[in-house]
Amino acid sequence: MSHFAWDDKLERVNTGGVRTLLSLCEKHGAALVQVSTISVGGVYPAGREQPLTLTERDLFVGQEIHNQYILSKYMAEYEALRACGERGIPVKLMRVGNLQGRLSDGEFQMNRQTNAFTRQIASYVRMGMAPEGLFGASVNFSPVDDVARMIVALAGTDPDRTVFHVCPEKEVPYRRLFGTLDRLGHPVRAVSDEEFAARLDRMRQSRAGRKVLEGLLAEKPDLSLKSTRVSCTYTTAMLAGLGLEWSEMTDDYLEKYFRALEGLQAFDEEEPE
Repeated sequence: MSHFAWDDKLERVNTGGVRTLLSLCEKHGAALVQVSTISVGGVYPAGREQPLTLTERDLFVGQEIHNQYILSKYMAEYEALRACGERGIPVKLMRVGNLQGRLSDGEFQMNRQTNAFTRQIASYVRMGMAPEGLFGASVNFSPVDDVARMIVALAGTDPDRTVFHVCPEKEVPYRRLFGTLDRLGHPVRAVSDEEFAARLDRMRQSRAGRKVLEGLLAEKPDLSLKSTRVSCTYTTAMLAGLGLEWSEMTDDYLEKYFRALEGLQAFDEEEPE
């Protein structure tokens, strides 16, 4: 992305809210603890020789950001870090990952439409298929109650500890997620990328088909771009020093998570002919 394109996008982001909060913190001698996202790492051209990595010491590493929501998070971080460096306001930036159901019962959001990941999974279930390339991939999975206790603990660390990647280093394979769905009566078979793309094109021609595909059409991946790798090494070490570690993603938890989605009727809409 050119500097002009990047600057043009930044001009459209309103950061007045975070600046107001920073002024309030400065006035009362308080710290700002802001929940951000690891997605501020953005993307980069797939043909790039050297992959990009975002650590807890980084903000701009050469990434591109095309999503307005993520860009607003990036700019909020920029304002907070600048205020920390120039005005001495204590700041904690908590970059979280793919927030999902709590460990106790799998519950998370009553409105599943606001979560991109659950919408994508629901679309694969309704289609009954997913591209075989996805079966070899994995996804960050962060139970929201685990994330909450990590944030509370990290918020109390020394003032010079500023940015944290609050997500588990170990990802969950999609193959395991689809295996859990199959056991619960929601089989998703692997098909070639070409067959999946053809089915996608056919279904998107009708309103009913687009309804089934809503989670995929809203977040259609650009294969010319790769997501910036996110390192959690520093935060994981900090959490270990605090006596904390991420909970295991057990089969029982994954089943409770998908049962909770069933309760929200996430998989109920039938695929059209």
